[in-house]
Amino acid sequence: FLRELALFPFSRGFDFAQTLHSAGNFLQLNAAYSRPPVNTAEVIEPEVYLDPERPAPVEITLEDVKLGGVAPFLDDRLGKFVCATALRTYNNDEDAGMGTRGLVADRLLAWAAESGAKRDHAAWQTLFMDKASADAFHKAMLNSLKQLYNTKGEAEFTAQDRFVSLMRNRGDAGVVLMDAASEEARTAMKLLMK
Repeated sequence: FLRELALFPFSRGFDFAQTLHSAGNFLQLNAAYSRPPVNTAEVIEPEVYLDPERPAPVEITLEDVKLGGVAPFLDDRLGKFVCATALRTYNNDEDAGMGTRGLVADRLLAWAAESGAKRDHAAWQTLFMDKASADAFHKAMLNSLKQLYNTKGEAEFTAQDRFVSLMRNRGDAGVVLMDAASEEARTAMKLLMK
């Protein structure tokens, strides 16, 4: 996973540059410096980048991101490439690809856990263009969680000192994964991410 992330600019970036060069030689390639890709989806799918009607990036907004009155130490986006790479860890390429198709936006939040916890609390909100795309992601993520935590495949469980929930939200176009060090934190995250 880390190797794939580290090599992304070289492997996928090179493919992106080759596609731009094929579309308009060095003139097209040089133009990318004045209008760089806005997300990894445009690098993975250069035809989206080249489309003059490309949609504006979508931001996931939340009313409040404080968990128990404490702001997250991480508030970031993972993007399509990280999402696909994470799903490929426990799914075949086809299911991982279907799970990331239609991803519009994502947001990862992490908060410090109570002392003594091995890992901190995290919530990863994803948003898809339609219910079918969100269904495919939900299915692939359930399979990943089943294998990672050695569960039966349920959407809410406690295993390995973690309190995990995978829920649908945002009119069934959203999926949120919550992984907490305590039941109290998971309950509070559910209220934040509803």
